Amino acid sequence: MKLNVDILIDNLSDTFQVEAYGHRNSDMKLSRPVFYNGSSIFDAYNVYVAPADLLPEHPVINNNTVIICFGGKL
Repeated sequence: MKLNVDILIDNLSDTFQVEAYGHRNSDMKLSRPVFYNGSSIFDAYNVYVAPADLLPEHPVINNNTVIICFGGKL
């Protein structure tokens, strides 16, 4: 199964309040989600799951990157 932003939003919104920011490209094929490892660089075509309070103040986010944040205030 190919993973894209629409699939993530549709499935997460069944259980959680979801807010999406930035350009959404339904054709974008994403890698399997990974837990955020503390790096300040977010690679393209990856999905990161991260606690909002642990994200860097000035992250380097490449195009076609998805970050799913939980907890804290954005």
